Amino acid sequence: MSVAVAPVAVRADAAQIEQGRYLFSTRGCADCHGANGAGKTVIKDGPMLIVSPNITSGANSVTTAYKIEDWVRTVRHGDTSADALREKMRFVVELMEGRLKALGFSWSDALATQAYTVHDIGSLIGPEIAAHGAAPAGVTWHLARPPVHGLEFEMDVRGPARELLI
Repeated sequence: MSVAVAPVAVRADAAQIEQGRYLFSTRGCADCHGANGAGKTVIKDGPMLIVSPNITSGANSVTTAYKIEDWVRTVRHGDTSADALREKMRFVVELMEGRLKALGFSWSDALATQAYTVHDIGSLIGPEIAAHGAAPAGVTWHLARPPVHGLEFEMDVRGPARELLI
């Protein structure tokens, strides 16, 4: 299924850029991606290494090739229709798969796949996550808003070499 992306006028004036900086620094983005968005090592503890990607427009960024349509598709500006959620999930699954591949891993290395949304995605988990091999150990669906304002769906995966449960 293909969902057309409606054009969105993007302002690049000083006020809008400052608003973007504010959101980036106050909504948790900088905690993982670093103050400048160039990525950073989040955890380095023995064999556990978690590095967040570079999301700037510069070299080595996972978003270098993004067009405005890609950002619109990611957020869809509050659109929570079934088609919009399906498109968001597809986008995120493909992005996560690319990140895993860049690190030398695949979905089979994931021990946990977690989804965060307040919307009913039950009917989409099979065709949009599991069918792509993105949930070898199942999906934990957290009925919660993602920490990024305006995001309706977020997903993460983990596959630590060793996991201790207390």
